[in-house]
Amino acid sequence: MPIPNYPDKHGEPAMLQPAHHVDADDDVPETVVLTYQPDFWDWLVAEQSAGEISVGAPFSFHRLTETDGTIGVAGEFGIGAPETAAIMEFLRARGAERFVVLGGAGVLQPDVTGDEALLIEDAIRDEGTSYHYLESARTVSGSGTVLSSLQRAGADYDVDTRTGATWTTDAIYRETRAEVDHYASEGVLAVEMEVAAVYAVARYHGVEAGAVLAPFDSLCGDEWTADVGGPEERLERLLPLVRDAFTE
Repeated sequence: MPIPNYPDKHGEPAMLQPAHHVDADDDVPETVVLTYQPDFWDWLVAEQSAGEISVGAPFSFHRLTETDGTIGVAGEFGIGAPETAAIMEFLRARGAERFVVLGGAGVLQPDVTGDEALLIEDAIRDEGTSYHYLESARTVSGSGTVLSSLQRAGADYDVDTRTGATWTTDAIYRETRAEVDHYASEGVLAVEMEVAAVYAVARYHGVEAGAVLAPFDSLCGDEWTADVGGPEERLERLLPLVRDAFTE
């Protein structure tokens, strides 16, 4: 059965629009960082927030320090492709023009270390949300300009970066050994739950998107292994890379 069930929907306008739910006055910064880990969010709000923005929606949004108000960060909205897509729609309607995922991932390559930042060029579409934005295809790419900015910032910060693909799946507890071995043999770096949808929503709306993933766990061995890189601390170290890549 194809996704979506109804064919040729991609050129049709949606009935429910984000504007139906936008009831706050403040516009959001043009660059939005999307985050997922609760402990990292708590640290970010305590140490890196230049002030909360009331967005009139059930998630939190703050401006980052040292960005002249040009970068915001969204959190406390859960995980997964559908929720992320909805948040993007809302923030795009408020003025966001660039979305950057800063999150964790399970690594598929045994030589990936916890000290590396994974910069995602392409995402394998093994979730459902992206197919409601773009016609069926195996992968979707991020924005080249975003990737280049992240690569330059990584070099400036002397952070080891690796550029490649990720496998996006909705089913975190149905990642099988056969799938892991298959994607690993293709050189895919990691598995996570959101990037394909982020790239599809951005491409549909003509805005930019990219992703920086920190290695959190590994699926390379006979069994799943936790804590490849010290999760929350890893994200704290990568925040300046993302911040400075897009600060005017």
